[in-house]
Amino acid sequence: MQPILKINLTTGTTEEYVIPKEWERDFLGGASLAARILYPYLTKELDPLSPESPLLFINGPLTGTSGPTTGRFVICGKSPATQLWAESNIGGFWGPELRKAGYDGLWVTGKSNSPVYLWVEEGRLEVRNAASVWGKDVYQTQELIKEDVGVKGARVAVIGQAGERGVLYSSICCDHGRMAGRTGLGAIMGSKNLKAIAVYGKKKIEVADEERYFALRSEANRTLKQDNQARIVHELGSASAANFAEYLGQMPAKYYHQGSFANVDNISGSKMSESILALYEMGKLTKQDTGGIELTWGNFMAVRQLIHMIARREGLGELFSRGSRQFGAAFGAEDEAVQVNGLEVAYHDPRGVSGMALAYATSPRGACHNQSDYFMVDWGNTQENIGITYFDRHAQAEKAANVARHQNWRTFFNSFRDVHLCQC
Repeated sequence: MQPILKINLTTGTTEEYVIPKEWERDFLGGASLAARILYPYLTKELDPLSPESPLLFINGPLTGTSGPTTGRFVICGKSPATQLWAESNIGGFWGPELRKAGYDGLWVTGKSNSPVYLWVEEGRLEVRNAASVWGKDVYQTQELIKEDVGVKGARVAVIGQAGERGVLYSSICCDHGRMAGRTGLGAIMGSKNLKAIAVYGKKKIEVADEERYFALRSEANRTLKQDNQARIVHELGSASAANFAEYLGQMPAKYYHQGSFANVDNISGSKMSESILALYEMGKLTKQDTGGIELTWGNFMAVRQLIHMIARREGLGELFSRGSRQFGAAFGAEDEAVQVNGLEVAYHDPRGVSGMALAYATSPRGACHNQSDYFMVDWGNTQENIGITYFDRHAQAEKAANVARHQNWRTFFNSFRDVHLCQC
């Protein structure tokens, strides 16, 4: 594996950090290796938005090797939303491009006095002024920085207005719309006055045994193309599971307040209509609290308005920017916030896929379906060759052991390739 490039934005100093060989063996790569590297720095007392707070972009050993889904990398640190371990994986081409530039990771600390972006090209780092793109959205910023560096194949990871303003769950974006969308790592970039990181390289990504690897890669790619589930998800996205999830009773209907979703067809892969709020209809919020916005269920125009308010931390958007736990507490309704340790629960309702209850409760970053996407096992996608079998929703100790085994497997799998099923 290649070194990690470290930069302190306060002092402007840089160094190459060589990963100890025993850590390569014991922790493989990705989030597991990042946890070992950052362990001495992520103290209980550390303010995630302080200059001392580290932000580590890191690849897995197979990132960029042309196998299926090996474009992914992970970003790690301490979450401003939960005050716990933060990791968020992301797809696209930024991770492979960093490897081609000569590094397996980028480790950022400190805080710049003014907005900057980093330009990493062929083993060389440059800190550039980002005043002209500060305040612009993630799509504009990517294009403007590509123009500024003048390299056609450059890849750019950026934050938008939410990250600049410290929204506690703000994302980091690359390759137009790929998102590191959990635990608020965009806010850490913003706190460092770091608007973006652009990377470019031409170095070949080596593998130990090219002949064997390429044969296995080709076999895996062929299998994936023939897989029915993969084809459906490719055509319709994650929403392709909506009807099946409703059948199993695991749809988080009306913010987990209903056991079934009567109009599930309207949010299936071909029809998507988003709405996120229930506290208002319970009488916890009034029109006076919302500044006149009608937060009735299904009012998508209100949701659209709130998104902009959250990014700018204006009015009610300031409260929403702190996450659901703090928002609920502000109105005496903290118990209504569907979260674990400050991180919101994902798509999968554990009342329908019971194994996810334990996965959510024991994830190191709060409610997380990537530490164990056990809902797939509850759907019948077992791994019998490593002892992960199917148990129904009423199973107890034996199912708990199965979940633990699945978590171990996913930790290995994610570290080896830093691959997950979705951009979260």
